[in-house]
Amino acid sequence: MRGSPRDGSQPPAARASGVLAIAGPLLDGLELIHRTGTCNRDIKPGNVFIREDGSPVLLDFGSAE
Repeated sequence: MRGSPRDGSQPPAARASGVLAIAGPLLDGLELIHRTGTCNRDIKPGNVFIREDGSPVLLDFGSAE
């Protein structure tokens, strides 16, 4: 798909902005769960769901300790 982040057609600033829009909330969520003593050991792209509003959700806490 043309213009998608995967084909490299976006300028670097736009790609970085997209990464931060996903990574920032995920890191905030990880900080919260780490405060409870939980650690998700299976963080990977396949375990991140992007909602219709663009917000990310970390899935699969089966490997959490």
